[in-house]
Amino acid sequence: MTVRTAILSAISEGFWSKSKAFSVVVGFRNRDGKEDETQLDLHTRRPHAKKKELEELWKSLHKELNAEIDAILYVEAYDCIV
Repeated sequence: MTVRTAILSAISEGFWSKSKAFSVVVGFRNRDGKEDETQLDLHTRRPHAKKKELEELWKSLHKELNAEIDAILYVEAYDCIV
């Protein structure tokens, strides 16, 4: 699935509206068919910009992670402790 689909199905809208940074674990299937995951830190504090930041990060990293753009299996968000 794409980042947008994963976001809509996995993370509540209330979580995105928090005005603080947080970390997101993105689980995906790589081109070798193996499951993998990566942690991304979202630093923007503007609530409506966080989804876009995550989409842009995945778009810029998926090739380096040996994955297709739509290879996401899940997305989990965690509060950053700063």
